[in-house]
Amino acid sequence: MLKVHRWFILLGVVFIVFIAFSIDFQGNKLQSDFKRWLKDFTVELENSGISEQTIESFNKQVKVVTDLDKTLENKMNFQEELRYTLTDSLILKAQLFYKDNVGVLSDKEKLTTIPATLVVATMGVGSDFGDKYGNNKLIDILSTYIVMDKSAENNSKELLYFLQLVDKGYVSIDSLGNNDGTFTYLGILPSSYLFYAVDGDKDGNIDLYNNIQDILDSAFAIYVKQGWSLGFSWGEKVDVPLGVDVSSNQGLENAKPISFFKNMGITKEFGEPLLDDGSISTLMLTDGKNKGVLLSNNFNVVFKSSMDISRAVSTVLLHDELQKYKSLMTYKEENVRSEPKKQPRQNNYSNKKVKKIDDLPPPVEYRDLEMIK
Repeated sequence: MLKVHRWFILLGVVFIVFIAFSIDFQGNKLQSDFKRWLKDFTVELENSGISEQTIESFNKQVKVVTDLDKTLENKMNFQEELRYTLTDSLILKAQLFYKDNVGVLSDKEKLTTIPATLVVATMGVGSDFGDKYGNNKLIDILSTYIVMDKSAENNSKELLYFLQLVDKGYVSIDSLGNNDGTFTYLGILPSSYLFYAVDGDKDGNIDLYNNIQDILDSAFAIYVKQGWSLGFSWGEKVDVPLGVDVSSNQGLENAKPISFFKNMGITKEFGEPLLDDGSISTLMLTDGKNKGVLLSNNFNVVFKSSMDISRAVSTVLLHDELQKYKSLMTYKEENVRSEPKKQPRQNNYSNKKVKKIDDLPPPVEYRDLEMIK
């Protein structure tokens, strides 16, 4: 019996050594691939017009993120990411930001026809209103993806665009980024920053970290330039009949006419029939079962800024929550204006001033997110 135990222990030790050797081998291979790539990419940068100073800084600071592949393996699925992102805390923050800046936001909405609630939602999902910028440098994330051959061509372009932003003085070479390649207060790709962001306060710099005017004006401008269609929504929440298998008919690669989904028995949330307007939509289940969203062309405008489906769906769902909040604000304001003003009763007890009507509290209890619980 003792010999059997020894064999088990020996096998366990061999297995652990094998795993450690495999990890070390993979790490060394990634490092050697990284060095070869960096040498070739430096030549490409020299021929692209990037300044010597930026190239030198890049070469000194860039490094491979060795555990990025593990992060990808343990990545949450679509439904988990929605639950993780769209929290009560984020909704409350978004409501407060909208309420505190409603005047400026309303003016910009009238000027651009872009819903202000969509812009606020973009800021919330993008960085939790400046509280979350990622844990690794963006140059490290993009470079590692390229070496790992994860969308290498697209990531090479985004890395080049980022270095152009560094050259312009808009961002620092050590700017942090998210694992999906997005960064800044808005959680956008370098290409969106470079081609669509604007200098809101006309100071010669586009700062999407600290300058709220640049951040707001750029968010509105991005949606204008990418083609948000006035009068159309991002799509709608839907119910899928129990027992209906939609696994092969969801995802961005499976866009289909509304009539296709209608014939499957899919309805608007709470059973209202889908309106067949001939448009093409994409189905995504948000609870993995029978709750989902049908995504229209306007959703694609949101998606383009980050190229991340979970981030984009979270943004439009938060936008819907803010639309409800906006309606409640409007309703309360209209009722306050319509109420007859009452004269305070005179008494001899005190000279206290009559209290003003309290500010509208953020109505988190109105939250309508059963679909992702």
